[in-house]
Amino acid sequence: MNELNNPKIGEIVLYWVNDSDSPELRYNYASVLPAMIVQVWTDVTVNLKVFTDGPIDTWKTSVIFGTDKGQWSRLQ
Repeated sequence: MNELNNPKIGEIVLYWVNDSDSPELRYNYASVLPAMIVQVWTDVTVNLKVFTDGPIDTWKTSVIFGTDKGQWSRLQ
């Protein structure tokens, strides 16, 4: 199995903010936010806890790996 496609619970990753995300995620017009993997479904699909630059963090479910809006990727 390719290590790049082997997400692990507790891993810190990036979440690419989608235009349709909740206001909490679009709070400061960030295009990418840090997130922690909290559930692994497949090698490319995970649930995330997304950390904002504000008082409210949020969860995203069944997020697909990639760098398009609404996806997650590894830290560079």
